[in-house]
Formats: sequence, C-alpha cells, structure tokens
Amino acid sequence: MKIVRNLTWAAVAVFAIAAGIPEALAQQAPQLAQAATVNVDITTVCEEGNAVFKVVNKGVEWPTVAKFSVYRVKGNTLVSQRRMRLASNQVASFRVKAGGPEQVELGIFIEPEWYTREFTLDAKVSC
Repeated sequence: MKIVRNLTWAAVAVFAIAAGIPEALAQQAPQLAQAATVNVDITTVCEEGNAVFKVVNKGVEWPTVAKFSVYRVKGNTLVSQRRMRLASNQVASFRVKAGGPEQVELGIFIEPEWYTREFTLDAKVSC
C-alpha cells in the first residue's frame, strides 16, 4: 500500500500573508492547503491476469479533476488513462489487462490538474 502526499498551497498561503494579500484569503489558507494535497491509499492486486488498482481518497474532495494514468513500467508506455474528480473517501478501481503469457509490471500515476507533481509511479503491480 502506498500513500501519496504532496503539499504546495501552504507555501502560497505564507507568501500571500507576507505580501499583504487580503486577510480573508489568508484565513482560507488551511482549507486551500488541505484541498491541494493528493492523499490517497492505493492497493494493487493481480486477478486472473488483470492488474487492479484500487485508489481511495483519504483527503478532502478534490477541487478539480486529476488524470489517472496506467503505464507499462518497462519503457513507460501509456496503457490507459482516465480523468476523475474524487470526493472524500471515494474509491476508484482500475482494472487493466496485463496481456500475454509473460509477466508484465504495470504502474499508476495520479496527476492532479490543480498543481504539478513530479512524475513517479504511485504504485506498481506485476501480473
């Protein structure tokens, strides 16, 4: 199980306060910081030759959509992609055919639209 956590709005909020941005916006900083965080649990399993990624949003509702991309690890080849917005505690499952008689390693990367994350697979599974 892998937990993904990133925080960028806290830095923006500190800058806003220092720059004299209106106090009402500065007071919203904790909510903005929490919304900016991608906080998910990802479990992986191989079922009947299919890779299954189960993603649970452990944070607050996301402010907008994120891309869920499944890659073949060898060569970083995109296999499947979906755009979704998750509510708090929402579960999203992705089932992808691993394909062929050879064992294949697949990985998932979650790319939020509201901030930039460095590309690194969030979870992997071999089928």
